[in-house]
Amino acid sequence: MAAQIFTDGVFQGIDNDGLVVPYGQLYVLNVVTNAYATTYQDSSMTITNSTPVNLSASGKAKVFLPQGTYNLTLKDASGYVIWTLN
Repeated sequence: MAAQIFTDGVFQGIDNDGLVVPYGQLYVLNVVTNAYATTYQDSSMTITNSTPVNLSASGKAKVFLPQGTYNLTLKDASGYVIWTLN
């Protein structure tokens, strides 16, 4: 099973103004099952992330996904929705 990755396996939380979202949260919803997807920290998909994926102070997290269709929602540290990608 191949993994889909963000840029070199690193997701960067950016808001609509191009600013980093420190300590944000990435929610990954599987469109087929309508359930939160398990995401991984490695391309072998053996080390799972938390759900939601917690971003670092620099707004980054390692995120690998199995092949599939997903909706992504980025929230800031306060839980405010920054954007949703369907």
